Amino acid sequence: MRNYDIDPSTINSAYQLAQLEKEMEHEVQNKEIEEIRKENRQNAPIIEQLRRLSEQTQQQNQLLREENQRQQKQIIQAQENEMRAIKREKKNKIFSWLTFSVATVISVASLVVAIIAIL
Repeated sequence: MRNYDIDPSTINSAYQLAQLEKEMEHEVQNKEIEEIRKENRQNAPIIEQLRRLSEQTQQQNQLLREENQRQQKQIIQAQENEMRAIKREKKNKIFSWLTFSVATVISVASLVVAIIAIL
């Protein structure tokens, strides 16, 4: 770094003054760039950690979406099974009433035939 504590009266021309100002500006810019690079180096591990965390979160979200889809399919399957069971139960109930009715008719007919045969 140069020492810029120069008395302006010792500068011979406007050109030299402009050059000196450019050099000073350039050094300030270089300092700022170096500070930014230093911050970037310091932040690099944190940025990498956040990137990995983001990837893990995305993977977990994907797994949760897949699990949600699987559970939705299971719910639909369970609802379909329940509907089939209700229909089957209804058919069985009708069959049992028909069987009971036929057995009752046969019993009544047998009773009537037996009563007529006795008389």
